[in-house]
Amino acid sequence: MLWRIAHLGPSRSGTRWPAGDCRTITERRIPQDRRDDLIDFALEHEALTTRELAVKYTDEKRYFISESSSYRILKAADLITAPAHVVIKAAAEFKDKTVAINEMLLSGM
Repeated sequence: MLWRIAHLGPSRSGTRWPAGDCRTITERRIPQDRRDDLIDFALEHEALTTRELAVKYTDEKRYFISESSSYRILKAADLITAPAHVVIKAAAEFKDKTVAINEMLLSGM
């Protein structure tokens, strides 16, 4: 079942929710069984990014989960790690120094 995006601000008619939509925020959450299913699905497809995982889950399970929701669910389950940062040390001076001002411009050609 696809969820309708609720308009949270006041509308022209003065109602807070679209016509016929009176669900609370907790009713619009992804159910816990779907969250657990997404975690199991992610463990089966470890090589996929959160975007690819959300698309594949939607295609195969016929239940829409956005990329941000899949990221938040996997982050809460400690399945998302911080990317490894490569530390590059800066040199004190350039290795190949230029002599004339136009050498820098011509070196890229």
